[in-house]
Amino acid sequence: MFLAIDCGNTSVEFGFFEDHELCHIYRAKTTTKKTSDAYAIDLSSFLTNKNIQKESVQAILISSVVPSFNETLREVCQSVFGLEPFLIGPGFPSGVRINTDNPKEVGGDLIADCAGAKALFGGPAIICDLGTATKIILMGPDGSFEGCTIAPGLAISLSALVGKAALLGEVDIRIPEKKLGKNTADCISSSLTYGTSYAIKGLADEIEKEAGYPCKRIITGGYSKLLLPLLGEFTYASHLALRGIYAIYERKNKQ
Repeated sequence: MFLAIDCGNTSVEFGFFEDHELCHIYRAKTTTKKTSDAYAIDLSSFLTNKNIQKESVQAILISSVVPSFNETLREVCQSVFGLEPFLIGPGFPSGVRINTDNPKEVGGDLIADCAGAKALFGGPAIICDLGTATKIILMGPDGSFEGCTIAPGLAISLSALVGKAALLGEVDIRIPEKKLGKNTADCISSSLTYGTSYAIKGLADEIEKEAGYPCKRIITGGYSKLLLPLLGEFTYASHLALRGIYAIYERKNKQ
């Protein structure tokens, strides 16, 4: 069994793969206030509930965009599985060529998304990853990372808005029936959902023009299911980063 760990700013996912299939996922909040021992206890309880033997996990690979949390993850892996994890980062042989001004600043999540998209769909592709940040990635024909756009995610946008506007309060983000809101909740939700979807489609079109070749369109991330009805031209891919981490591990194992 192989363990892929995708650590984002909001949550960390532990994906367990067996016989090339993603069979179990454990999700926890990313917080430095929680000790590695506490994470280890919670993860161990999950393993017991799912009847997963700790010793069945043979290798661990981490993609993380939270450097301050990496040591916690390393300690959890050592405590629970007795294994030293690998970390996707500068110098790691991911198999994803990075065509940017400074390859060292490209996050492991972006690399994992490209590896997952390449494995599942082939290239080239435009990948929209809707999580803490809204990322639109161009993956080249050979699976390379060609660049991306990064914007605040839906939750961050909502939090920033209500935090700066005294008369606005928190709302549940949903797709209202009409784009023109008639109440505060619909006004905010319309901007977040319709506005974000139009931005995604517009940027995807322009990125494709800049690339000079037609691209598959893929959507993933925590808010992808919410916006999917507005983005019919995009194909939904669940847990793309976890699948990409596994694809990177498989490639490394074959070398």
